[in-house]
Amino acid sequence: MAAPTSEAVGALLSGPSSLTRGMAQTVEPQALPGRNGQRPRNRVAVFSLVFGVLAVLTLPVAIYVTDQRNDLRLIHAGVAVPVAFVLGFVAIRLAKRARTRLERTLGRAKGRAPARLGRILGWLGVYLALIGAISLAVYYIEYHLLA
Repeated sequence: MAAPTSEAVGALLSGPSSLTRGMAQTVEPQALPGRNGQRPRNRVAVFSLVFGVLAVLTLPVAIYVTDQRNDLRLIHAGVAVPVAFVLGFVAIRLAKRARTRLERTLGRAKGRAPARLGRILGWLGVYLALIGAISLAVYYIEYHLLA
């Protein structure tokens, strides 16, 4: 094998030339996608938080509405039980999807705290819905089956 000539070594050291064109160039690390080089937002985490808050607020708002209106009784607030359950379940699923995205991006995307809060509030909404369902069942048994 012949030794490289000084001309070839000089061309390699001087930068891109006819010898190095077509060869793989060093790739500069790119900024993360997002505005102004910021970390990308995890919108699913924010939606999880919103659905979690809605799940928790559904039953108290329904109780407040039945308290304020004279034509409704407290039992009519039971319509909000399945709504709170569905909203809580959606919040939990969105939080799981947001956590999966965070794991996929190795934590580069924002949204860890909203995803965690969305999951917690989603479970709280589900638990409140279950408590409401148990209350409705007790009411039904007491006033319709035992009366």
